[in-house]
Amino acid sequence: MTRPLSTLIALALLTPSAALAWGQTGHRVVGTLADDRLDPEVQAEVTRLLGGETLAMVSTWADEVRTDPRYHHGPWHYTSVPDDEAYPDKPRSGGEGKEDIVEAIKLNVAILGDRERSDEERGIALRWIAHLVGDLHQPLHVGRAKDQGGNRIKCRWAVEFGGTPELTDGDDLDGKIAKLLDRTKALTEDATPQATAEALAEAVKLLRASQKREVVGEANLHAIWDTFLIDMQGLGYVEYARFLVAKRGTKEEAAWAAFEADGIEAAVLAWTAESKEVRSQAYERPPEQRYGHYSYRDAKIPLVNQRLHQAGVRLARLVNVVLRTK
Repeated sequence: MTRPLSTLIALALLTPSAALAWGQTGHRVVGTLADDRLDPEVQAEVTRLLGGETLAMVSTWADEVRTDPRYHHGPWHYTSVPDDEAYPDKPRSGGEGKEDIVEAIKLNVAILGDRERSDEERGIALRWIAHLVGDLHQPLHVGRAKDQGGNRIKCRWAVEFGGTPELTDGDDLDGKIAKLLDRTKALTEDATPQATAEALAEAVKLLRASQKREVVGEANLHAIWDTFLIDMQGLGYVEYARFLVAKRGTKEEAAWAAFEADGIEAAVLAWTAESKEVRSQAYERPPEQRYGHYSYRDAKIPLVNQRLHQAGVRLARLVNVVLRTK
């Protein structure tokens, strides 16, 4: 039997995947917020270095090229810090720019700011920065090594699609739709507004009922934070970016991004410390509730929104500071 499209979408969402912070929508929200805050001269330089693309457009590039050996830097996307340690105290391994997200951001900022480098090198560095600043603000990307930033924590997750309580999948929807079609055929140009409205209302109700699904599947805690909490808001990335500004306002933005060129490294360390500090909230839930419970989602969305907003504002500030010519 062919599965409805809504079910197939849900099953795709519920398939465990590699750690891709914020997913496509979240990264593009961050990029859109940043694009809107670039200085005009910097925006022109960004467009040039990215070959006509925007920060939002390239924000997912680092995930999309993971299968390309030239850009496969898995450790660049995260860092691991034990609960009882701060990031600067964490033991290092490997060479600079290779071990974790903090060093990767520092490396690519240096390349972007080096005007002796080729435009191609600087453009690639900018693509990395557009992605990694977003990654760093996802709390589980400054994760616990023991559970791989939540990837080892399996949970149940429910996805519900519309529907109405009086019409369920067990009803004869095909029969109801056929009757509705007969009614609408009987309507003429002289039909009363009430009759037309009733027919349209019935059509909407049947459509919603035909889409009603609640799919429950397996996921992991990291995937919930990367993708599900954002995608379940039902907003496109441009809408989401506008929503964040409308809901939160801009009064905190200056404080979030108060750094100059000589303060970039300190700022990146501060963002890392923030994610480490708030990551415990991802694990917190009442004992009787699963991580996919609706109340869990409602409780965590404010933090998700704050981190997306902060990431976008800070990405813009970082790029402005590095690419300014004055």
